[in-house]
Amino acid sequence: MSSARPSRPVRPSRGAAGRRRSALGPTIAILVAAGIALMILAQVWTEVLWYRAIGYLPVLTTEWLTRGVLFLLGFVIMGAAVFAALAVAYRSRPIYAPSTPEQASLDQYREMIEPLRRLVMIAGPAVLGFFAGSAASAQWKEVQLFLHGGSFGSTDAQWGLDLSFYVFDLPVLRFVVSFLFAVAIIAGIAGLATHYLYGGLRLGQGPGERTTRPARIQLGVTAAVFMLLLGANYWLDRYSLLTTNGETIKGGASFADVNAVMPAKAILTGVAILVAGTFLWAAFRGSLRVPAVGVSLMVISAIVVGGIYPAVVQRFQVQPNEQAAESEYIQRNIDATRASFGLDS
Repeated sequence: MSSARPSRPVRPSRGAAGRRRSALGPTIAILVAAGIALMILAQVWTEVLWYRAIGYLPVLTTEWLTRGVLFLLGFVIMGAAVFAALAVAYRSRPIYAPSTPEQASLDQYREMIEPLRRLVMIAGPAVLGFFAGSAASAQWKEVQLFLHGGSFGSTDAQWGLDLSFYVFDLPVLRFVVSFLFAVAIIAGIAGLATHYLYGGLRLGQGPGERTTRPARIQLGVTAAVFMLLLGANYWLDRYSLLTTNGETIKGGASFADVNAVMPAKAILTGVAILVAGTFLWAAFRGSLRVPAVGVSLMVISAIVVGGIYPAVVQRFQVQPNEQAAESEYIQRNIDATRASFGLDS
């Protein structure tokens, strides 16, 4: 008669135990996400109840709607611009890059990036678009004032524009120019890096041209857009001078601002447009010397016309007799202050 051995308990395999332990991480993540969503929902519902109780629920819905539209606009503009820059640069890459030590070292990076290229070309613009949309949505008050600001019925002494322009229109115009400025810079960097990585742009010595025709056109057009936006920024600076605080006049333009800084900004605007034209010419003609001269002219103009000339006017024309030079502009400030408080009569 044979003796039966006691059976040993079946132990779970390491793989099964690992699978059970691996479920802990996702569970914690889900609980944390649910807690955050619950807190956000509680905050949102509290605001809804509050605005409904005081009879101003349309104010809250208008804010949310404006924020949502601005977020979508910012997301689409930034994401589309960066994606287009990456896609155009990649599709126009040279099939056979020149055999140079520089390109040989870049081959390693291309091999590393290639498995993740599609993910990067989608995730990168999406992340940048998210931040751009968030920045745009923060301007919802300025946009609503721009849309519904109306008119003050009073004009400024320098440009003859209604004062509502400086309160309602100018902040939005400045934001739009600054936003597009950032889009042009980021899209330009994305296109520049892609062209360099895939051989459309070369920095080292070697046979052949430094840039391919598609790379030259894309980068030249981007640089032209950048210079046009820079010119628009200079042009808006002329109006913003009437709202700045100087050493002598608080909230208005001084003698040097009107007679030196404003003309300098107008000159710099013209120079920026001229340099943009040189970049467009170089994009389709193939010579980088003309844009290089234009950029040098832009830098010199910004230093001499935008910096040195106003300082000279302030030092040798205003300071010797500041009271007489600034009297007209101080009077403008006094008149505007009296009118704003209803004391002009």
